[in-house]
Amino acid sequence: MDLVTIDRFVFLADAEIARATLEAAGIDAVLIEDRSKPENVRLQVHTDDVEAAREILSARVEMDDKHAGMLDGDEQCRRCFSTEIYPAETRAKTYARIVVFGGIVLVGTRLTTGALRMMGHQVSAQIDTGMFALFFIACIFAVLYAAVAQPKRCRNCGLEWRGTQRPS
Repeated sequence: MDLVTIDRFVFLADAEIARATLEAAGIDAVLIEDRSKPENVRLQVHTDDVEAAREILSARVEMDDKHAGMLDGDEQCRRCFSTEIYPAETRAKTYARIVVFGGIVLVGTRLTTGALRMMGHQVSAQIDTGMFALFFIACIFAVLYAAVAQPKRCRNCGLEWRGTQRPS
């Protein structure tokens, strides 16, 4: 029997899922890798199984909302109901980004006031003190922000949110 290509994939993992789905339905499938093309993995089946294979792969999975709350207590994605949720960004990275940005603003202000003083302009010492105070307030805000509103991401569908995801 001849083999027919029914789909092409960029990633081998996606092709493996499609092949395993067909094999679970009783259809023999083969993966062929061709590294010379962007879509380098081809999924092939026997000519007799083409229609059945396409029907299986194009079938849509229907999700009903009555099963959405089955895992009470576990946070889940509102788009795909997955419980595979992880931090999109660590608290340390959020804190570091805010502190670095604040430091850049602080250094820029210090350079500006220094340049104005060198040009003979009178610059109040209260401006320098105020900028240091704002920098430290920003650092305290960064700690609170990183602790309270950590961004989360669903591993399955990529949806991102802050706080606790509420059912829609």
